[in-house]
Amino acid sequence: MNKTNGWIQDTFTINSNSVVLKDSIGNVLDKDNYSNITDGMGGMDAGEDGPKCITVEIEATHTGITKNYTEYIAENMKRSAPTWTAPYNKPVLKDHNTCCDTLGRVREYEFMKSTLAPDKDTIKLTLEITDEDCIKRHLNGTALTYSIGAIAKEVYCSICGTDIINSEDFCGHMKGNKYTTKKEGDKGKGVTETCIWQIGDMEYIEVSEVNVPADEWAQVINVTIKEPDMMNDPSMDPEMDSKDSLEIQETNITDSLELVDELLDNTVTADEEIAITEITDEVIVVDDTMKLLEDKVNTLDLELNETKTKLAYAEDGLAKALESNKVLESEMSILNDKNKHINTVNIELAKTIKRIYADSILDGKIRVGQISDSERETELNNIMTKTAKELSDILIKLKVDEKSNISLPKVTQANIGEDGALKFSQDKVDLNEKEIISESKTLTSQDAVNQILNLRGGK
Repeated sequence: MNKTNGWIQDTFTINSNSVVLKDSIGNVLDKDNYSNITDGMGGMDAGEDGPKCITVEIEATHTGITKNYTEYIAENMKRSAPTWTAPYNKPVLKDHNTCCDTLGRVREYEFMKSTLAPDKDTIKLTLEITDEDCIKRHLNGTALTYSIGAIAKEVYCSICGTDIINSEDFCGHMKGNKYTTKKEGDKGKGVTETCIWQIGDMEYIEVSEVNVPADEWAQVINVTIKEPDMMNDPSMDPEMDSKDSLEIQETNITDSLELVDELLDNTVTADEEIAITEITDEVIVVDDTMKLLEDKVNTLDLELNETKTKLAYAEDGLAKALESNKVLESEMSILNDKNKHINTVNIELAKTIKRIYADSILDGKIRVGQISDSERETELNNIMTKTAKELSDILIKLKVDEKSNISLPKVTQANIGEDGALKFSQDKVDLNEKEIISESKTLTSQDAVNQILNLRGGK
């Protein structure tokens, strides 16, 4: 995120009874009565009989949190207040439209306790209004609420404390959104908080008359008429000399007649009226088109800012993903190295096992007489070309052949002793080999008992 200052503006039930209307010498005027008079003056569109300038005192901005989740802090407001009149007196605008004509200028500022919201501090501004329509709105009570525009040099996130303006990376916490935070060591579910953007030092750029402010206490508190009007006209003073009054009335009548003559001498033709009507319609169309274009530009600006915020958040996520990918690649490289080592060990182990099989086969073949010791090396080369499975089969077959070739020693009187293989005396045995072969009689249970008794030496 670039280190640039951020544009902020605060643009909700208004108490119009708080506004005080005064004349140029400080007398408090009846607002309802004065409004009725001004409404009867041709709508005051021309403004010839209305005041040319008024001063308006407003509580422009207050400490605390506004309805657009922006928080203003007293010491930062006080430190930034001089920018209202330096390096130039800031303009009074309508709806933060910097392209339109100014309605007036800021003349004075004062950081003070609010009279509208006693628990808050405020910056009170004294405005000098010269725009005729704006003057009328203030005199008839329709202009009541204001909103400030400023460039913030510091904006802090209430969730994580990041300076959003001057930080390289956006923290991702959008004002007005809710986030659940959990302190270290806390075993609970955490605390859900609404994100507030806290404004640090700022440069005030303009103040605007608006219909719906985010700071609901940003209201008009005092209006003073700086130039005489009908309320201060000498002709309406009951103490004025009647002769002077008559002369003033005659002068007014003469001026009115001259105006009538001037209008009659400049009669507009029908064609001119049509042309004027067409031009007026075109101007209205152009004005409507310009208003639509301005609305689209404002919408596009908002969408652009949202897109920039989302892009910054996406870039942060991408950077973290790339960093994670580097860690994974490093771990994968280590695993590949380990795998290569394991494969090498496995190959050597397989070779060792195959050699053990081969040596076992060679030893077996020598024992059974299939090869001699001198033929071992030649036979080894031949055996090592076979697979491990083939070697296993050969070894199994060789073990079978080796067992079948084992000859049993001949049993004689010399190698079994006088007591025989079963350790019984030979004179106790009545049966001989010839009798067993020649006789095939059936052995009864009694015969079996008798034989067992004879073998044990009992009769």
